[in-house]
Amino acid sequence: MDYKLFSTDSSTSGFRLQYMEVFNWGGTFHDKVWRINPEGNTTLLTGANASGKTTFIDALLTLMVPYKKDRFYNQSSGEEKKGARTEESYVLGHYGKKQNEGDLSATVQALRDETAISILLATFKNEDDKYCTIFQCRWFSNGDLKKQFGLAHKGLRIEEDFFPFDTKRKWKDNLMAKHPDIGRGNPIEYFSGPGDYAERMVRLFGMRSNKALSLFNQVVGIKYVEDLDLFFRNYMLEDKDVNSHIEYKELIGSFNELTKARNDIEKAEEQIFQLKPITEYAEKIKTTSSELKDLEISKHTSAYWFSAKGKELSEKEYARLEKVIENIESKIKIIDAEINGLRDKEAELKVDIKSSEAGRQTEALEKEIKELNIKLQERSKALTKYNALAQSLSFTENPSEKVIAEKEAALVKKTGCETKDKELNKCIRNEENKREESRKNIETTKVSISTLIKNDNNIPTSVARIREDILEAVGANKNEIPFIGELIKVDENSQDWEFGIEKLLHSFALRIIVPEKYYKAVNKYVNSTNLNGKIFYYRYKETDTLLENRIEDSEKTVYSKLNFKPDSNYKNWVQEQIFEQFNFYCADDLLDFENSKRALTKEGLINFGRGRHQKDDRKSFGNRSSYVLGWDNKAKIKSLRELLTILTDDETNAIKEIGKLENKIELNKNQRDNYYNFINLFENFDSINWGEIC
Repeated sequence: MDYKLFSTDSSTSGFRLQYMEVFNWGGTFHDKVWRINPEGNTTLLTGANASGKTTFIDALLTLMVPYKKDRFYNQSSGEEKKGARTEESYVLGHYGKKQNEGDLSATVQALRDETAISILLATFKNEDDKYCTIFQCRWFSNGDLKKQFGLAHKGLRIEEDFFPFDTKRKWKDNLMAKHPDIGRGNPIEYFSGPGDYAERMVRLFGMRSNKALSLFNQVVGIKYVEDLDLFFRNYMLEDKDVNSHIEYKELIGSFNELTKARNDIEKAEEQIFQLKPITEYAEKIKTTSSELKDLEISKHTSAYWFSAKGKELSEKEYARLEKVIENIESKIKIIDAEINGLRDKEAELKVDIKSSEAGRQTEALEKEIKELNIKLQERSKALTKYNALAQSLSFTENPSEKVIAEKEAALVKKTGCETKDKELNKCIRNEENKREESRKNIETTKVSISTLIKNDNNIPTSVARIREDILEAVGANKNEIPFIGELIKVDENSQDWEFGIEKLLHSFALRIIVPEKYYKAVNKYVNSTNLNGKIFYYRYKETDTLLENRIEDSEKTVYSKLNFKPDSNYKNWVQEQIFEQFNFYCADDLLDFENSKRALTKEGLINFGRGRHQKDDRKSFGNRSSYVLGWDNKAKIKSLRELLTILTDDETNAIKEIGKLENKIELNKNQRDNYYNFINLFENFDSINWGEIC
């Protein structure tokens, strides 16, 4: 990984100290593990005098600056005497001197003897959540202080990883057993001396040279700088030979740069010359645009001219029509006068007829006959209506005064029709709900088929849409940002396991892989956009894999039953993820399943280990139309088309049933209205007894 000296975000860049532990260090940190937890933040170490602040800082200096010549202890306390503290004094726990009466010199007081061990440990983490632990162990052997330098690519703890500690090889064996090699290289590295340890630490932390360690020692407890130039020269600048810069190759490089600059100038002048015709064309365009503008003005003016001409013609036609109307009104007045004269003559004749006796009797009889005819017609019509209702309701036609009492039976039957109407309406609502559900499923299935045909994969429409939006936003294609499900399919010889494997890998298959090239752009788009859905994605960095050295030769694992897209750049990464996370044992029966740590059945029952089991039989996982694995979706499209046929038949059946129910409702409504009319239209027998009038 390429680490930059200056990051755009200094609060999170590089490896940052997460925690530090010391055991048996100095006269303060004795007989147990002492720990601080900066967690990558700027930390203030404070406390009373002699509380151990300088001792803890010297422990960090010991870890970070392995050469004795490059570090000196007790500098952060500000004391001028720098030789009073040594690695031996820190391991033995010197805390003072005591002079007994009669002795010529003082005796050093120590908390520990030469059987003691001392362990220092610091764990760091970078922005990619990668951990690194540097550690040093010290013990005495035949009076000499022995040291062991080490580095681990994960977080370690003194109590959990180094205890019990002996001075033989056994503590290393225990540490290696706790953190074995899992195919990515040994997680624990040991170094024979401070040189190898320092070189490895410089490379891991992205330092430019060992000068950084010396500089760290200086700035930990710096109080003042006597000569700033000398400080920069000794601790911040690399040793370089000035004469090596004045070489023939560098002169040639400078000459080439000047030649390139001259060529660029000549190229720019030629470009200006080539662009001159564009100016002439621009002038022509300007002239043409002006002419076009004048034509546009004329076009708009013509509309007003035609409007004025239309107004003139309309006024002439209006004057002609007014004269026609005046002639017609004159003729109407003459005809009205003739009608009024005829009406006056009619009135005079009526008066002459009424003034005679015969005329008065004739008028009275005509009036009575007219009233009886009206009454006869009303009762005859009422009887006809009665007979029609009676026939439809199976009652007696042409009834007598006694028979018409059947109105009470009609009232009971009307109530029954109303009850039946409620039941039929309830049934029709149920069928409408079925039809609506079928319609929604049909539309969803059509969209899914269309999406599958377009994308050549088995990914559901809702998730595929989010991936399409991401591709458009960052300018990538489907091969660069694929779904994991597009890179995996069940082997043809293991199709009987397809159902169970689909359930196991369903969620994992719907995640997308984002290469480092598009990682920041994808983060920016996803963070600032309402996706109207959910998406998971992995950040992909190209690394070497040792997977082929770890694969077990077994035909009864999920990994062995899968094929991986051969031309994909992510094939090795996907294989490793499947092997590490989902390489479950494929159990043929429950006895085999129950005796396995992590296992899967053909029916989709999953044992994740540690007592956790799962089986998802929701509708969305019930058939092939829900499968998501594979880079060939012909089988899924066929399954969805079969499902579409079934849904269409369901919708058609629901529509037919609704039609039948609507007919029943209409017939029942007519029957109910007939009972209502039968009850309310005929209050008594006289209203239909037309024979009485004759």
